[in-house]
Amino acid sequence: MNTLREHTKQVEALIAGKKAAKVDMLRTEVRMADIEQKLEKEKNLLSIQRRLLINLLGVKEDIPTVTLQDTLSLISIEFDLDELLSNAYDSREDYKSFLADVNAQKKCVDIARAGHFPTLSLQGSFGKRWAVIPFFRTLSLRSSAHSCTLPR
Repeated sequence: MNTLREHTKQVEALIAGKKAAKVDMLRTEVRMADIEQKLEKEKNLLSIQRRLLINLLGVKEDIPTVTLQDTLSLISIEFDLDELLSNAYDSREDYKSFLADVNAQKKCVDIARAGHFPTLSLQGSFGKRWAVIPFFRTLSLRSSAHSCTLPR
């Protein structure tokens, strides 16, 4: 940007000396406007990426920008990995959604397997019919029914 600003001053001097046209100045201004627009776009993209990183880390509040100075030293910190993982999984909505999808698919598999099991149906009835047959005999009839359905 500084280079283009210096170039603008040079073009202004050339225009004042009638050695350059105003079109040259407009070209430089357009180039500067394009660069400023690209710079603003990249700043916005950086801000979005930073927010995504904070969300993925599971941080609830906004973290201020950190500037590094001097040298960094390694400090030993005690932590409970299971608790940290549990907190991380609880704060990830995409992970919860994935688990719900997996559980739904498991149920679909169970339903599909259940279609291959036989279905056994029992139906029964009991009754008597009396009929008088010639020669004074009495006839008694009893009935029952059973069925078994196998999958196709």
